[in-house]
Amino acid sequence: MNAKEVYVYAEFQNADIQQLEEQLRDFGYYVRSISNYESAQMAVEEEKSHVIIILTAHTELQQLITWSEQAQLVNAHLYFVGNLDELYPEKPSGFTKMPGVYFSGLPLDIQFLTEAIEYNRRDEKRILVVDDEPIMLRSAKVWLGDDFDVALVNSGETAISYLNVHPVDLVLLDHRMPGLSGPDVLKVLRRNEQTKNIPVIFLTARNDKESIVQVMALKPNGYILKSMSPEEIKESVVDFFKNRIITSGVDSL
Repeated sequence: MNAKEVYVYAEFQNADIQQLEEQLRDFGYYVRSISNYESAQMAVEEEKSHVIIILTAHTELQQLITWSEQAQLVNAHLYFVGNLDELYPEKPSGFTKMPGVYFSGLPLDIQFLTEAIEYNRRDEKRILVVDDEPIMLRSAKVWLGDDFDVALVNSGETAISYLNVHPVDLVLLDHRMPGLSGPDVLKVLRRNEQTKNIPVIFLTARNDKESIVQVMALKPNGYILKSMSPEEIKESVVDFFKNRIITSGVDSL
C-alpha cells in the first residue's frame, strides 16, 4: 500500500463523490475507486489500509459489520459516509456504531477527513499520564512506553498547563490527587474549547460505588482500575484506540 493511498468504495459515481476524490488528490493522496463488494473486501483486509465507504440504501449492514471485524484484525481504518439511523432503522439489538470515523453525508468536511486519515496513519499515539505517585508514573511508562509516546505529570494543575500547549491522543488520569482532583481536572478540560474533546480515561485505585458514579457522570472515555495487571491495563488502552468512534464535528482527533 502506498504511504498516502486511500480507497473510496461507492456503488455508483456522482458529482459529490468525484469532488471528494479530487479533493483527496489535491491533498496528496493516491485514490483507488472501488465499486463492488469483492474489491471492498480486499481493501479492508489490507493491513493499515484506509477505506472510505459511501453508504446507500443498498449497502448491507451485516456486510459492514463483517468488514469492520476484519479491519480490526489488520488495523485497517474505516470512514463511513451516510446516516446510519436513516439507512438502518431496524438495527440489531445492542448495535450502536462500528469503530471508525463518521460523516453524515456528502459533501463532507475534507479538512476533518484528512486530519482523521493522518491521525490514523500515525502509529505511535501520544498519552499523558497524570498521577501524584512517582512509582505509578514510572510503572505506566514501563507498561506503555514500548507502544506509545508517553508523557508524565504529577499534578492536575500541571496536566492542564501541559494540555494547553501539547496535543495528546489520550489522558490517563488519577482520581485522588492533592490540589485539583481527577474529576476537577476533567471538568476544567471539558470547559476549555481547546481541550474539551481530548479523550480521558481514569486510571485509579478508587473502586467504590460512590467514586465510580461520580466520575462516570462526567462522561469520561473509560475507567481502569490500578489493581488490574499491567497487561490488562495496556490491553484496555490498546482497545480504546482500536474501538474508537469519531464523528465529524463532535469528537476530537
